[in-house]
Amino acid sequence: MGQFAVSLLMTVDGFDGNNEFEPSSEEHQVFNDSLARAEGLVCDHENYELLVPFWDEVDVTDPALPQAERQFAELFRTRRRFVVSGTLEQVDGLATLIKDDPVTHLRDLKAGSGGELMVAAGPALCATLLDHGLIDELEILVLPVILGNGARQIGNLLRKQPLTLIQARALSSGAVVLHYQIKPSAS
Repeated sequence: MGQFAVSLLMTVDGFDGNNEFEPSSEEHQVFNDSLARAEGLVCDHENYELLVPFWDEVDVTDPALPQAERQFAELFRTRRRFVVSGTLEQVDGLATLIKDDPVTHLRDLKAGSGGELMVAAGPALCATLLDHGLIDELEILVLPVILGNGARQIGNLLRKQPLTLIQARALSSGAVVLHYQIKPSAS
């Protein structure tokens, strides 16, 4: 059975910053390492439409492109993609579109996978996957800033979700990487 690992970037108060943060090379490496471990990527349509056009088209031969971004693009271009969307009609050749009953499809995908799948999704899909026991790990890059408002990275859950800390490490930027394992639900 495979494993689903959510990778998130958020502020200290849990907001996503609406993509206004440009990660440092060290911070970007956190996501590179996550993607390197993964055999594929699960995302919602918003993240799919944000990530694919940029990372599939970025010029990896451009000497001005930071090494961390080059590495991410090279990894991203080789990973299978599973896109949860009720509105998209088509996806690129590396992607599989999941339109109906995403929980069942993703449960089957997880059962049939031998490796890790990285989840890059918005608050609603993250909450749904957590509520249905499909997430095994959370890796959160917490940026040293408080926004006070914005979009939460994880939506409203049906119940609290206990976690076990696997690792916590501080980066030179002041960001902190928190790696948690999801505790199995008692219900």
